[in-house]
Amino acid sequence: ASNLLRLGNKCNAACLFCTVAKDNERELSSKEAKKAIRLIANRNRTISFTGGEPTTRHDLVQLVEYAKKTGIETIELQSNALLLDKETVQKLKNAGLSHALIALHSHKRSVSERLLGKKNTFNKALRGIKNLLDAGVPTTISHVINGLNYKQLVEFTEFVRAHFPSINCIYFSFVRPNGRCAENQWLVPKLMEAEPELDKLFKHCQRNRVPFEVEGVPLCYMIGFEEHNVESRRLLEDPVVYIGSNETRENVHKKGLVRTKAKGNQCKLCYLKQLCCGVWKEYAQLHGTLELFPQYTDAKGIEAKIRGCRQ
Repeated sequence: ASNLLRLGNKCNAACLFCTVAKDNERELSSKEAKKAIRLIANRNRTISFTGGEPTTRHDLVQLVEYAKKTGIETIELQSNALLLDKETVQKLKNAGLSHALIALHSHKRSVSERLLGKKNTFNKALRGIKNLLDAGVPTTISHVINGLNYKQLVEFTEFVRAHFPSINCIYFSFVRPNGRCAENQWLVPKLMEAEPELDKLFKHCQRNRVPFEVEGVPLCYMIGFEEHNVESRRLLEDPVVYIGSNETRENVHKKGLVRTKAKGNQCKLCYLKQLCCGVWKEYAQLHGTLELFPQYTDAKGIEAKIRGCRQ
């Protein structure tokens, strides 16, 4: 996991499920951003520029270059790719960009543009992803699972494989009912509704050797695929920092997972309770936790799998 530097709230999309759109964040000045970069460089060698939409800033290339000069080795950009033309991508790569995490929430233009809240964005996003891959920037696709797309997860995966065969990974994140999604709760399916589709997805990815990661899905809905749960992995990783205009949060993943997650009483019986984060708190408020069920399984073996070990 990378240290997160949130540059601000400004964005050129209006995603129906945006988790940060309602946050009281302001744009960091270049000076403030560089100060944060120095702080991160003193800790370890990873940074992820996030927003809002970082590519709307005039100084993004300079900030990436500055991060590289401070000794940061892994420099990631989180983006919707709408502004990533060939020239911009090349400038970012030359400045030191090493990875990209790009949002793409459907392989269907109408669904993608409805979720983004902006028309004429689908082809721009595809072009941006292609430009990154053509420039040799390792790229992960971020796909938020929601009520409009959860029945097409396998089809989406096939679309990505066909159009972007060199993609690094697909990062599937179960929609969180906060931020703008608090006003669009119809976008939040029940886990029980999504379970058959999740099972098809996991088996399809395994069968076709598609690298994938999952966020927001408890381990009882990932039986046999627990090592793909990024939140469980974060519980076992070294701490990282989050920096925004309003606050700096230490050990952001572990503390955040406690603050933002919920479990049911039945989860106390689960052998995997130390490895599982449960569901989003807002999900529990919306749908409850009765869908969760304890697992009586080899916790040490699963922990070893999550750590990437073999026993």
